[in-house]
Amino acid sequence: MKMNWRYGYAALVLILSLCAGRQAAAASAYTLECNANKQGKITAQLSSFRFEISAPTDPHTGLRTGQAHYELIVHLPVQRAYAEFLQAMDTNEAMHTCKLTETESGGGVVRLASGAGRPVDSLEWTFQDVNLANATASGSDGSGANGGGVPQGGLQVTLNFRSFILMAKP
Repeated sequence: MKMNWRYGYAALVLILSLCAGRQAAAASAYTLECNANKQGKITAQLSSFRFEISAPTDPHTGLRTGQAHYELIVHLPVQRAYAEFLQAMDTNEAMHTCKLTETESGGGVVRLASGAGRPVDSLEWTFQDVNLANATASGSDGSGANGGGVPQGGLQVTLNFRSFILMAKP
């Protein structure tokens, strides 16, 4: 039985569009759990994060002069953790550990140095000896160009820490 090329082409386009839709639907969710000395566990759903590693260098030689500096900057919408982080900042509270979990619906692939890939469902960073460096609250009445008439608020928290561990969970 011969298949008409038009039907084969249509089936191929349908399959490719379904695969593209699945990729477009894959979204990440970010959760931060901190074990604070005074308040206990603080859990927050994050809208985004940025993780930075920098090494101090001598301005004359460009050579490293000390330990690497680790910084985690997180953004969270208004929620219970918003007030908890502001309170922790106000009381200069230290955290034993913080765990940042990035979960991707639809799964992702971590590429190894050899080029081989391995599917993962989540990445987990565990940060030790965490200090709150800065907390900035912001808000909007929604009247701006991107607001769409909906009031929005959020908190940016900057955390410094001594060390971290990264794990990929299949």
